[in-house]
Amino acid sequence: MMLANKSDYAIHAMMYIAAVDGKHLCTITEIAKESHIPREYAAKILKELTRRGLITSKRGVTGGYKLAKSKSQINFLQIVETMEGPLAVALCNVPESQRSGMHKKGACAATAFFKNLQEKIANDLSGMTLDKLDYAKFYNI
Repeated sequence: MMLANKSDYAIHAMMYIAAVDGKHLCTITEIAKESHIPREYAAKILKELTRRGLITSKRGVTGGYKLAKSKSQINFLQIVETMEGPLAVALCNVPESQRSGMHKKGACAATAFFKNLQEKIANDLSGMTLDKLDYAKFYNI
């Protein structure tokens, strides 16, 4: 299982913004370059992260992005769910109200297994906050 590009890019963008740690506002171009994200895709991701309140933006020549909360208040699960919607590892664990347009599998013999797996993944992702990372190894800031 692998994160979708959208979530992977969003996590990398957030890690870079966190590494800068408010020293300056990060521009789209800077974030895209340092996080190895196509600029146009970075713009879309940053717009969604801003809309969901994980980062703030300032327009204009001196504008850019910074974290909207402290690093300890932003976790990987929030970032992934901002990009992908609620975490679901299998269709049998997606609530019926959210299966619109999907195959209508519903509960199956493996539902309990997938529920347990989903809880483990959610716990691990929510336990990884931006303050737990060593940015110095990756960014020259």
